[in-house]
Amino acid sequence: MPELVYYHTGIDWVKNTILNAIGEEVDLQLKFEKPVAAIIIESPKDGVYRGFEVNDKEMRNQILEFEITTSIGEQINQLRKGTDRIGKIVAYGDNVEEAEKRVEIFRNEVQIIVE
Repeated sequence: MPELVYYHTGIDWVKNTILNAIGEEVDLQLKFEKPVAAIIIESPKDGVYRGFEVNDKEMRNQILEFEITTSIGEQINQLRKGTDRIGKIVAYGDNVEEAEKRVEIFRNEVQIIVE
């Protein structure tokens, strides 16, 4: 995920890839180093996606990205392969362990509703 490179280093990987492709100068200079972690969101079972609920809405303030990439009414599957993922969570932390803990805790607060 190129956005993880950006969140961790400040380097815009997508922009630099495009600049490189058209022969322009790229900037791969490290801007900062921030611990970041990401985790995929998966369905607890096969079925039809009906939505989601977040139990602890205050946790949302500690998350950089929370994305559900499926639509209500779509058939979704329990995670068996990469295309079965239905979203992602990304968070910063003061260190890698804290960032990983934040995404894990938030993932546990997200309830995927499947019929």
